[in-house]
Amino acid sequence: MQRVENTFPRLCASLHIPEAPLRESVTALLSIRERKFAQRMEIAQAWLERSGQCPLSISLYGSLPPDTVPAGYSSTSVILKTFIPFASRWYDVHTATSAALESLCVLSENDVPMLRTLDISESYQSPLPRSPRWGSSGLLRGPKISSFVVLRASSVPLNFPLRWHQLTSLSITNRFDLGPPLTSTMAAGMFSQCPRLRTCRLVINDDTDSAAVSESVLELPSLLALDIHSIGVVSEELPT
Repeated sequence: MQRVENTFPRLCASLHIPEAPLRESVTALLSIRERKFAQRMEIAQAWLERSGQCPLSISLYGSLPPDTVPAGYSSTSVILKTFIPFASRWYDVHTATSAALESLCVLSENDVPMLRTLDISESYQSPLPRSPRWGSSGLLRGPKISSFVVLRASSVPLNFPLRWHQLTSLSITNRFDLGPPLTSTMAAGMFSQCPRLRTCRLVINDDTDSAAVSESVLELPSLLALDIHSIGVVSEELPT
């Protein structure tokens, strides 16, 4: 029994919550969904309290685009706010939602001293005025973040205030018109700041206006895996 009691907090240190789906704006269905939200928040709160002082691995996946949830009903941001008081113990955080991301912007680097992995996926492209301002987010300055993943970011990734020099894993995959493009020039700039990089996955979008990439040599002595997808259209100069 003593062994179980000592191990139990670690069993509660990992938590995954998917957002309850909303298929129709029918009052009866909204009421059912609201009850599910309340139930999940209650369970999440109890689960986190039982985790003791263990580092936390949290994943939160939303299913709704912005502005879909009617006024007066809960959204994913409500669940995320339940996690924020435990930010000092965040170790791995994975979010795939748009409605909740603005809540993360209030955190500072001092709030997340243990955070190693930050995975941010904006499930739906938010209207620009409401998009999270990651360029000024203290969360991205977490002192121990070594793995960073972003999908469909609403800001230019190169402007993120990350501690680039300590990253060992990086993935930036903005596709087509679902976020600012990551160009080859930007990628080269990031590589020059990431000497410890071991794994990297990028989606490069070079349009016809992209500047030429510098031919200077970039050294990544720790690199083990590099996955680059090019989706831009680059015009080729034909001989006359």
